[in-house]
Amino acid sequence: MGNRMKQNTTGILHLVLTLYLHYPDEKEQELLHRYGKVRNTISRDILVPGEMTLHALHYCIQILFGFQNSHLHSFRLPGQVFNTMTGGSGGPEHDGLLTNWLNLVGIYFRFPGENLEDRYWDDDFDGSQTPRAWFRSKYRGPYSQLGSIGEDYPDARENAQGFENSNPLILRSPSFSQRQTMSEEQREAYRVPVPLKEVQIREIESMFADGFTELIERLPLAQLLFPAEKKAPSDLEKRVRELAAKIHAAAEHRHVVAPAVLPVTDTLLYSYDYGDGWTILIQCKDICSREDAVSLPGVLPEDIEQVAEKMRPVCIASDGLPVMDDIGGDMGYLHFLETVFDRSSGKYDGREAADLLAFAHRAGWTGQMKDPRKIL
Repeated sequence: MGNRMKQNTTGILHLVLTLYLHYPDEKEQELLHRYGKVRNTISRDILVPGEMTLHALHYCIQILFGFQNSHLHSFRLPGQVFNTMTGGSGGPEHDGLLTNWLNLVGIYFRFPGENLEDRYWDDDFDGSQTPRAWFRSKYRGPYSQLGSIGEDYPDARENAQGFENSNPLILRSPSFSQRQTMSEEQREAYRVPVPLKEVQIREIESMFADGFTELIERLPLAQLLFPAEKKAPSDLEKRVRELAAKIHAAAEHRHVVAPAVLPVTDTLLYSYDYGDGWTILIQCKDICSREDAVSLPGVLPEDIEQVAEKMRPVCIASDGLPVMDDIGGDMGYLHFLETVFDRSSGKYDGREAADLLAFAHRAGWTGQMKDPRKIL
């Protein structure tokens, strides 16, 4: 197995990235259509090499949607997938056992920590190249599977095992849904130390600002994702548990840094700027060989060459203008479009419009649609 264990990162992935909008009403949809050049929703279709890691995809997303890597971000699994992997139920809360999650730290999940700057572990821009060139260097291959501090398997396992050894008993707290059915006396009685092996994830999530769902970003996309037409195995929890056992056993005899994982989902959630609250839904529409990729709708032979030979992602379709940093999330972006362009309401303020437009231009927003293949 070597120090990395066997990797399966072959194939070309067709990803559809959709910016989540908080249920725009009819007027807001018209603003997006008329001034944001949105046909259906703000989305991007891209082809990427299977070797691309989540961290490289982060930089790709930044360019695709008009961001500038100015805020924290994270990748997460859909709640149902997370619950299945950790032995939870089908409900919205994380009611799997904490020990099940700890077993997957360093394989799929990060251990929560306070060293936020480490999440920018390759944030090495020094001005010697243009920002765009620097971004490209991050999302083009070849791709490194060496993570930040705490991301590589040995570091993550040290954190997880240190937590287990230091906390044989955990002071649990009732989750939101549990509190709804409890009296104040019952809530207080619930807050008692219990053995670690009995604690559910939801009962201590409030202790950690980062939560437990963040994925390790050294993971290659072709390992983590399966195509949308494929269903997750019914015994996913068992398969993941057996995988973890094999990896932990191998690590006792050799130095394991970036163990290979099993695909667990066709969908990921990308969060960016927890203040503005941007969320992007990432769906793996297809995974195919170089030969089969040629037959994908809208794909050109040169697209395949870019991805397969040069390890460069290609945007093959886009809907809507990009957004921008620090505009206030999707509601702030709608306010921007209305204030700058819509004069039908009778509330047009020329000075505010000029200020907002100047801000947008400083953030790189041009108001012009690009040829999708020139975005990346």
